[in-house]
Amino acid sequence: MTWFVTLVMSAGWALSPTYTLDHLDVAMTLPDGAWRLRRWSGDALNVDLAHPAGEIRLAAWGTPLQVPIIEGQSWTPVFAERLELATTATPTARLDRIGDRLVALTDLELSGAPPRALRGATLEARGSNLHISVAGPASATAAIKSVLSGVLASLDGQAPEPGAFGQTIEVPGVELVLPAGWRPRLPEERRADHGESCEQAVFPRAAAAPDWLEVCTLPLWLGIVDEHSFGRIEPLVRRAAFEDEPTPSGTALRVGEHLGFVFERGHESEASGASAARRASDQIGQVAAVVVVPHAAGATRFELIGRDTDADQLRSAIRSATFDGPHPASLSDHLGYWLWTRPTPALTLLAGGFLAYGAFAMRRRSNPLDDLA
Repeated sequence: MTWFVTLVMSAGWALSPTYTLDHLDVAMTLPDGAWRLRRWSGDALNVDLAHPAGEIRLAAWGTPLQVPIIEGQSWTPVFAERLELATTATPTARLDRIGDRLVALTDLELSGAPPRALRGATLEARGSNLHISVAGPASATAAIKSVLSGVLASLDGQAPEPGAFGQTIEVPGVELVLPAGWRPRLPEERRADHGESCEQAVFPRAAAAPDWLEVCTLPLWLGIVDEHSFGRIEPLVRRAAFEDEPTPSGTALRVGEHLGFVFERGHESEASGASAARRASDQIGQVAAVVVVPHAAGATRFELIGRDTDADQLRSAIRSATFDGPHPASLSDHLGYWLWTRPTPALTLLAGGFLAYGAFAMRRRSNPLDDLA
């Protein structure tokens, strides 16, 4: 019998193998059967099972973002889109709990000749969602269900606590309470590297691209920042925030004692200047808005990336932020501000001084006692 097992293994077949998806911190054991390995990596697995009714295919893969499992219907497009199934009956979905994991289950009956069946499951993993689909001939539906149930029961790995994400992000000088539906990016979630002075938040969606918010510290020292100096300072801020990328002029945003700079990008070209947060998404998002707010620690750049979001949402979020104090201004900043940014009051004072001196001099001349002297 040993020669038979050796022959099976050397041909790429295994009877009851265990596979670990390292990136997801999940291990699964397949039920007994003649399994053939097609692909195996840190976040994906593709295997086939020989069955009298026809081949049964199992696919498991992870997404680069952890989205809470709240209801089942939102996850049904994952399986049809991945398998490029153009004609299906209406999918059915439900929630179930397997051990300490909440699982969204999907059933699909596929038309065609011959008809096929698919059973899918979605659950939370470490910084990801794990999707498992088992598909094969409709006549093997019982075996398909059995395979999926066995794999789900075998899952090994610590289940993340759903919803334990927090609601606040901080960078030097700023604390931001995130709006409803947003949360800080988890350390395990895959994304492009960003600087130590940046933090990211995400608005996750089931089976859809998320929105991202990146908050970074800028070493900007602008002097006195108010409505009078805005026009002079705005080009400097725009250049610091976007470098050479063409960007429309900004508008002012009052945030308590601070004055921010709002740059609305709309949903225009997404080809140039992709930021770290933009590259973090599966699908490249579009920069909806950037806001720069000077404060005591320099300035903070808020970049909102997404397809279903706009600058108003970013304005609302930033108005709830706490900044550590007014932007610093030196004596030379104050002097330049009153001489060049607000020259009218300075000239008025100077002219008033000359008029007062002239009136005083004329009064002295018109005094008769001066003539007697």
